[in-house]
Amino acid sequence: MVKFSLQTRAFLVQAFPSLSLLQMEQLQRYADLVATHNRAVNLVSRKDVCRLWEHHILPSLIVLKMSEIPDGAAVVDVGTGAGFPGIPLKIVRPDLRMALVDSIRKKTLFLYKAVEELALTGVKVYNERLEPGKVPGFLYQEFQVVLARAVTNIKALYSLAQPLLKENGLLLAWKGESDMPELKEFLRINQVDCQVLSVPSDFQKYSDKFRMLRIIRLSG
Repeated sequence: MVKFSLQTRAFLVQAFPSLSLLQMEQLQRYADLVATHNRAVNLVSRKDVCRLWEHHILPSLIVLKMSEIPDGAAVVDVGTGAGFPGIPLKIVRPDLRMALVDSIRKKTLFLYKAVEELALTGVKVYNERLEPGKVPGFLYQEFQVVLARAVTNIKALYSLAQPLLKENGLLLAWKGESDMPELKEFLRINQVDCQVLSVPSDFQKYSDKFRMLRIIRLSG
């Protein structure tokens, strides 16, 4: 079992005071599933297994304290891998209609298993390789929000996201301080609305990833 620390519990209570016991248990079960299947599927780096909460689950959830995601939104997590950020967000926000997309079959098989064991509804899993200009027709303009964590560069990511998004859709990308020069160059060439969001100071104590994390919010 992956340790559910007092610090993790404190984060969840502070960030999501209405979170139910069932939702906390689902998050814990998800962490255990990732750890259990990691050796066979290579879901996260081995050194991160004991720090799944701080390095993966909390960074997935913190976006909800940084940017609004509309109620009942159709959301797609591209290059989701083990299901970060899509599965933690779905657990905390069960109203979201979540699609999880990854090109590696053994990872999507894990995602099917996780969705089933966690009894999540309103989740679809797709084994698809998404590339700029190559989006399957059944995903074309289907989503209000595209999520991308640790997926390609900003230019390629924006090109990949555009065909997936409905009009006035939103791309939320997990990036770091080191990606800011690349973002600046992208914005110099492309006329898009952009916000660079940092983790609120009162949450930064909960993960060593939070100080450098930036959520890039792109629309238009």
